[in-house]
This record gives sequence, C-alpha cells and structure tokens, in this order.
Amino acid sequence: MSLEQMKLGPCGLCCLPLYHGPRLEAATDSLRASRRKALTVPYVPGSPIECFCSNCNKDTTHTVLEASGVQVRFARCTQCATEGPYRSPKNRFRAAAMAAAAESARTRGKTTGKSKTPRRRAVKQTPEEQHQAAMLGKDTASAQPYNLHEPLLPGGVVSHPTFGIGIVLDLPEAQKARILFREGEKLLACNRK
Repeated sequence: MSLEQMKLGPCGLCCLPLYHGPRLEAATDSLRASRRKALTVPYVPGSPIECFCSNCNKDTTHTVLEASGVQVRFARCTQCATEGPYRSPKNRFRAAAMAAAAESARTRGKTTGKSKTPRRRAVKQTPEEQHQAAMLGKDTASAQPYNLHEPLLPGGVVSHPTFGIGIVLDLPEAQKARILFREGEKLLACNRK
C-alpha cells in the first residue's frame, strides 16, 4: 500500500489507514444496504406493534392484521380487541409529564389551567316568548291590517291574515319590514307603489 492510498479515517480525526478503491466502495455500499434493510423490516400479520388506540385513548400494543412491506394498514388492540387503521403512537413523554403535573397539582390542592366552574349560558327564548315580551303594553285591538302598499313604522302593531298579530321590529330596506310574529321573525314587503 503506498502513502497516497493511506489516509485518515472517515471522521478525519482518527488515523486508521483506509484503502480507497473499489474494495472500499463495495464495503460501504453493502454497509449502507444492511443499515437500510435494518430500518425497513417488513411487518407481517400477527406481529406486535406499538400504536395509538382510539378506543382506549392511549398507546397500546396492537397485533398487525394487514401490512404491505414496511407500512401497517390495520391492527387489533391487545387490550380492548378493537380493529382499525394504524395510528402512530402519541408522544409518551409529553403524556407522562402532563399526568405528573396534574397529579402534583392535585396533591397541592391547586387546579391546572382554567377554572372548572361551569359557565352560565344565556337562555334562548323561543319565538313565542319573544313575541309575548315584545307585545307587553301594546294595544292589539288597534293593530293596523297588513297591506303591502301601506307604510309601516318600527314598533307598530300589524295584523296579518296568515301569521296573525305581530310587531314591526325595524325597516332594513325602504320597502321591507322585519316583523316578529308568534312563529318567529318574517321579512315582509311594505310601502310598495
């Protein structure tokens, strides 16, 4: 071996003499192929695999049901026996850290995150309740009969042949009125010439 053929190792720091030529290239190619093969071991039905179970809501051991090469298609959970598509496992370290933080907060008597007091939701009134509330103090006997050629005023009481007695909420356009009846709000034409 001549001095030109002897060089430092692959890292450039060690002083292992290497022969650079066809033998080294063949050796590195076979090493790369063996590493690639080790990383891509094909799964076969019946082999165990770690994946996320949507029924158990955690990472569990599953049995491979269907696979093509290195990709698992379907798996069965060994704990709850549900079958489904393969889902990659969730981050175990993050889940463990969150569980530990919640446990330590519980032992100290503190809560994590937002307070757990339930929010009061606004009670939504039915259209009939809205109609009753709007009609308080209004004289239904003097209700104006609905006519699409007559102008309407906001707050006025209208008697419609189909929808009954209603109150004019507003006039969104020059020739339309939003009227609240027992069945709900209606947009009706008005002031047409």
